[in-house]
Amino acid sequence: MKLNELFPNFEDRPGQEAMRLAVVQAYEDQQTVLIEAGTGIGKTFAYLLPAILWAQKHQECTVISTHTISLQQQLVEKDLPFLLNRLNAQIKVILLKGMRHFTCLKKEAEGLHETYADYDSCTHGSCPFYQKCPYFKQRRAAESAQIIVVNHHLLLADLALRRSSQGQFSVLPDYDRVIVDEAHHLEEVATEHFATSMSRKVLMKLILRMVKDTMLSRQEDLLALHLPLKRRELLDVLDRCFRWIENQEENIRVTEAIRSGSLWQEELGRLVQHTCDEGKAFLDLVSQLQLEKEIKNEVSSLSARLQQCFAFMHAWVYQALSPNEVRWIEQGSLVSASLDIAPFLKEQLFSKLKTIVLCSATLTASKDFGYLCRRLGIEQSQQYMFESPFDYSQQALFAIPEDLPDPDHPEFLQQASSWIYEALCCSGGHAFVLFTSYTMLKECQMLLQQKLLDGGFILFSQGELERHELLEAYRTTPRAVLFGTDSFWEGVDVVGENLRLVMLMRLPFKSPSDPLFQARSEKISQEGGSAFFEYALPQAIVKFRQGFGRLIRHKNDRGSIICLDRRLIKKGYGKRFFRSLPNCPIHIAKRADLSQTLRAFYGKGFSS
Repeated sequence: MKLNELFPNFEDRPGQEAMRLAVVQAYEDQQTVLIEAGTGIGKTFAYLLPAILWAQKHQECTVISTHTISLQQQLVEKDLPFLLNRLNAQIKVILLKGMRHFTCLKKEAEGLHETYADYDSCTHGSCPFYQKCPYFKQRRAAESAQIIVVNHHLLLADLALRRSSQGQFSVLPDYDRVIVDEAHHLEEVATEHFATSMSRKVLMKLILRMVKDTMLSRQEDLLALHLPLKRRELLDVLDRCFRWIENQEENIRVTEAIRSGSLWQEELGRLVQHTCDEGKAFLDLVSQLQLEKEIKNEVSSLSARLQQCFAFMHAWVYQALSPNEVRWIEQGSLVSASLDIAPFLKEQLFSKLKTIVLCSATLTASKDFGYLCRRLGIEQSQQYMFESPFDYSQQALFAIPEDLPDPDHPEFLQQASSWIYEALCCSGGHAFVLFTSYTMLKECQMLLQQKLLDGGFILFSQGELERHELLEAYRTTPRAVLFGTDSFWEGVDVVGENLRLVMLMRLPFKSPSDPLFQARSEKISQEGGSAFFEYALPQAIVKFRQGFGRLIRHKNDRGSIICLDRRLIKKGYGKRFFRSLPNCPIHIAKRADLSQTLRAFYGKGFSS
């Protein structure tokens, strides 16, 4: 059934219909399908219609996974109800959320300050509130659903639990078909999900939650006296240990040479060993507590989690790194992550399910799916690219000033700031200026804040308000300018003349000092590959396309994108960035000429 047959007044979109057919084929032929659907295709309807009709006919469950809450809300509150109503389809849809999104009724009854549910203290069926628990109620409700909407973290948690329990346990009900929207985030989320991080806050919360003063009144006098002292000793040594960690260089990567060095072993090793010894002594005393069954189950769960924490800290310092591991210190936490999550995804996702649809507006680099397939472990797939229906040749202008210094030059920020102001004067504001680091954002803000105010512009800067509040303030303010970093390069929709200029300060390459990026690059090189062309460059191109894509969100939108990084025209790899962009006019010129071009562009069809 075609969408324009279902909805007679529906706008005919050839790309959307072609995508729908690709998804239907994936269901019928049990395929893995990769779909890059340009902005404006209408991809959600293109995959929801086949999923609904398949569920209606076969009573099989499809899991739809997204990265952002906003897309989940669009699916569950708008798109799915609309389609189900028009189809008169009697199928059950449910949005599943992780445990921390729910209130723990037991914690609430105890009057605790933090009442969100968490896996560390949850006793599952042993809890007296189990039947009323909102988290487990939604789990039971999901058993009869044909479409389950989740985020990527929950999907990965399910795959991980199925593997670790050899299929005996799961987070989600059984399913054979999954649609992953915003799929360009899958590797990043999988890496984050399977990484382990240990901080002072996590450990202290577990220790303090484990032994409450109300428990001690019912214990033998010696234990009631000894346990608080032992807890204090553990907290003291924990404080010394993490003070040392917090004083280390931020984002320091722990190589095997550093880990096995005498200074590291003698200082951090001694502190961690002392912490683990005190932790064991504390847990030995906790195990002697005489507790009611309900409380005992919770304390046992917390004890097991604390033992895992101490074991992780000990291994982080003393155990040799595996070939697929990177360790670093970040914001006072010990972190360990996998370099390559492709084997896991290949085994648990791409080799086990009947239908997998991966879609996004940005899956390719230079019109090629190779980067995505390598990073996710995809060996066989059907691949489709459906271009945006928007007319970029008429709606957009892409400009690169050729007389700016390179981004690492001492004069770059000063000259770029001057350029930003000039471009804003051409557009009348209504602009996003996107940075690759918060430090550069703040420096540019310092340089331009007063000048923008004097020129009648209102500057909003990331970090001043919550993201949604910042966007709402921007949308409702004349001559607004928004300075943003990573999270504003994608997932932000501002339609119409409220956004008529996007400026990209520099090409979004990952910082070479980033521990995970550094270790992955080394691994690729050691295996005989090119870390730059196989990893760094395609990753930057995908991010660049996301920033570029902020501008044109509707067929009536118009505006310009300006990239202030002249490496785009100086370096040979710049051609690959250009190859990834939609067909729009490109202007490369000196400042005076580009200003004239911009003034002419904004002089036609824009309100003041």
